[in-house]
Amino acid sequence: MNNKKTYFIFFSILLFLNSCGELIKRTTPTKKETTWVYIELETIMKKDTTLNYLYGKINKSILDNLETKNRNDVFKVSEIRYFNDDDKFQLYKDDDESGTLFFSVQSIKKISVYERDPIYSFDKEDLHLSTLELLK
Repeated sequence: MNNKKTYFIFFSILLFLNSCGELIKRTTPTKKETTWVYIELETIMKKDTTLNYLYGKINKSILDNLETKNRNDVFKVSEIRYFNDDDKFQLYKDDDESGTLFFSVQSIKKISVYERDPIYSFDKEDLHLSTLELLK
């Protein structure tokens, strides 16, 4: 009888410790690797079609799984840069906007991958004041 009790306690403790490890794995955020991209997006609505030409960061997993992703999946573009109406390369961030947008995978028309922040690909006279500050 004593052996059964010992085995029960031993396996109960083992089960408890194992479940704690799984809980830690599920609740610990993993840092996702991102990459810089130029992305062309087309959002079709009932009365309008919007075209977006953006530079920003997306998770590499989006690129790796683009062909197998569900077309209705949503992904995040962060640290967005774009060309404004004055043809200046500007940050998509101000007092109201966070610099992050979400899009559906089906809206992607073209993606080009960059090795580094695209502000380094343009001449200083093509940069808006907001992007010039990043060069400092």
